[in-house]
Amino acid sequence: MSALRRKMTTSQPNGASLCWLLIPEQWAVEVWVPAGEAADVRQRMAPTNQIVGSPLFPGLLIDLQEVWAV
Repeated sequence: MSALRRKMTTSQPNGASLCWLLIPEQWAVEVWVPAGEAADVRQRMAPTNQIVGSPLFPGLLIDLQEVWAV
């Protein structure tokens, strides 16, 4: 898991405005957003069955039930 989180911290300096880290064992999602010059901000949602696209992707809704079923 720590390797995935390290990867997330490199995505945003390279231009990603929003990152989602799925944690299937816990039915959890970490939402990462840049915090300017400070460290990235992450919010954990658990358990959750969906991802909402936030203001960056209005109307986007991803159903995770099939993902968790695998």
